[in-house]
Amino acid sequence: MDKFVYPTKKRKKEALTQSTIPSHLKKKERDEYAQSLCLWFYRNNISFNVVHDPLLKETLEKIGRFGAGFKAPTYHEVRETFLRKEVAKTDLVVSEHKKFWELDGCTIMSDGWQDKRHRTLVNLCVNSSKGTVFMKAVDASSYKKTGEALFKLFDEWIKEIGPQSVIQVVTDNAKNYGLAKRKIEQRYPHIFTTGCATHCLDLVLEDFSKKMPIVRRTVKTAQGITTYIYSHTLVHDLMKEFTKGRELVRPAATRFATNFLTLQSLLTQKHALRQMFASPKWYESEFAKTTEGKSCFESIYRQSFWRSVAYVMKISLPVVKVLRITDGEVPPMGFIYEAMERAKLGIKNTLGGKEEKYMPLWKIIDKRWNENLHSPLHAAGYYLNPQFFYPNSRRILGDEEVCDGFIKCVEKMLPTSIGESVEFSTEISNYTNARGSFRTNMAMNNRDKQPPVDWWLANGSSSPTLQHL
Repeated sequence: MDKFVYPTKKRKKEALTQSTIPSHLKKKERDEYAQSLCLWFYRNNISFNVVHDPLLKETLEKIGRFGAGFKAPTYHEVRETFLRKEVAKTDLVVSEHKKFWELDGCTIMSDGWQDKRHRTLVNLCVNSSKGTVFMKAVDASSYKKTGEALFKLFDEWIKEIGPQSVIQVVTDNAKNYGLAKRKIEQRYPHIFTTGCATHCLDLVLEDFSKKMPIVRRTVKTAQGITTYIYSHTLVHDLMKEFTKGRELVRPAATRFATNFLTLQSLLTQKHALRQMFASPKWYESEFAKTTEGKSCFESIYRQSFWRSVAYVMKISLPVVKVLRITDGEVPPMGFIYEAMERAKLGIKNTLGGKEEKYMPLWKIIDKRWNENLHSPLHAAGYYLNPQFFYPNSRRILGDEEVCDGFIKCVEKMLPTSIGESVEFSTEISNYTNARGSFRTNMAMNNRDKQPPVDWWLANGSSSPTLQHL
């Protein structure tokens, strides 16, 4: 009777196996459906990268659960019905973001780029404690690329969002944005204008290449090697055979960061590349006899090239690390100031603390920092970041630049009656001396575990004005 009531595990498994379609037939059926889907990709010229979109997998699973008889959406449904529904959903998302703009303030972020039709487009994104949301892209092809025209564009956006909600405007570092930023601060005294941190750091790396011959030569040689390898399929395949499938070119957030990370890849694969160029497959190939191939071979076996690569990596990696922070998911405002100081210290240490070696690099960094990036907001973000403040409070409170930046933010963002009040001074004292809500076990234990915004929301009740700031 057992087999009619509760089958044993063995019999249950056998029963399941018997009802399952043989795996080789299942694979054949799956391949037929996949082929049909791929054909749709090919005929409609859809990028292959779309297969990495999680939504594709989710959609196919939903269709599978629906079962046979699913009808594809009609032209009208795609163009009208479901599009309107998605627009409504997007509007709801933006509405949620707007609540945080009004509550905590926000940052307008813009960047310019050209599409395939060579139109100049300017993106508008808004960042707040809720996150970043893309708002629109404006075709600025007909705009005169003047500071006045750019100011009018930003002025429209500020009014659209609400001037009282805008704390900061982040723009490109191009010269024509300088006038636009000055006019924004004249019209809206409470708004800060800063350059794009990622672009600024890319300019630092570019200046390393322009102003230091050893960096310029090394990057140029490395570009020659990678360009040659990637321009010939057979050479590229041979390279991957020796690097065990690893690529040399490593895409990064910016063009010059890509150059420096590629140098790092070359250094990592130095032994593999030398093995490749010493292999019979290389010597017997037609490429070994060409001028470009011989030049590539000589570079790979030139010891001075590898010494230069190692040096360039020493001085550039600290800056690349900061670039990763600015291009990451965590809001970088409370981290950039400290990260730049750490990058400079890293360069100094790696060059043995010899001033004649590290000071030219420091001057390049400081010039770009002061001209394109530094803002009182960065200093205030550093001052109010508990992860950095409490272990270094004595040094930070004695740092004129940091304290001055913090005071400028207070003066710009708070009414004089509040910023100069005794109550607000008490709030600052509560924070700097870790009193009240700042002295709880939770507050002290989470100083370096939570993002600064979350930490302040959870522990800043003893200093409500400072918490809001």
